[in-house]
Amino acid sequence: MSIKYDAYFVSPYGDVIPISTDRHIHEIMAYPEKFGLTTKEIEAIYKKHKEPMGTEGNAREEIMADLIKQGWGRVRYISKNDAFIYQIFILNKRQKENIYDWAKLVIKNGGASKYAGISIFEISPRGGITQGTLDDVVRYKIFEDDVNESRKIRPSKAMVFIEDYIARKK
Repeated sequence: MSIKYDAYFVSPYGDVIPISTDRHIHEIMAYPEKFGLTTKEIEAIYKKHKEPMGTEGNAREEIMADLIKQGWGRVRYISKNDAFIYQIFILNKRQKENIYDWAKLVIKNGGASKYAGISIFEISPRGGITQGTLDDVVRYKIFEDDVNESRKIRPSKAMVFIEDYIARKK
């Protein structure tokens, strides 16, 4: 069975969260505890920016940027390009491992072709863009020196998470 999502969050610990709502911000608002937030905190940010809850303005940008700075990855699929955009704060070893786990899951569960593109955007001040395909990620061609070699042998925590999530959706 093929499982296809157009957007994901990846936690700082590698948990893959497929977006079940139409926007990343709506997922945060629907399940704030997943992201270490409360509804009151989200409301306060929207109030500070004088924006209606759930709109895609400055409040949403602040919330997203704060989560990404805390180690969250924000992923969305652009169908016309057959490519994913993966936003992170900085491309360190932990993020590389999270990206590897996520890419492997998406391919394994039929969510994308291994030839789909990926552009990894760092939003840190030093910034940077890393590009390739999902196959480049899972075959260690993009950042092979930094991905934990044990990932080649045993499934990660993220694999167990998404497989459990998919089983519950059946």
